[in-house]
Amino acid sequence: MGQTHTARKSSILIPHLVVCQLHQQTQTATQVQHDRAGNAIEMADAEIARFHEILRQIDELSTEFDKVRRIGEIVKQFRARVEHLDRRVGR
Repeated sequence: MGQTHTARKSSILIPHLVVCQLHQQTQTATQVQHDRAGNAIEMADAEIARFHEILRQIDELSTEFDKVRRIGEIVKQFRARVEHLDRRVGR
């Protein structure tokens, strides 16, 4: 009976060791995936921030182009006035 008891005890220990190893491997794999996901999220956040900065710069450039367009319109108006005055003066 002593051998049977020992055999049962060792047969219980072996599955317990396997379960512990599987548990540890699962935890390790889960942590690795978690770390990878965290890195991917950080990279995505950085790219989103970079994209927002690009959009801000595009808006700024658009505003500057609007100013240049408006200055062009003002120059055309002045040119038309000067040409009109030139004709009045008789040149």
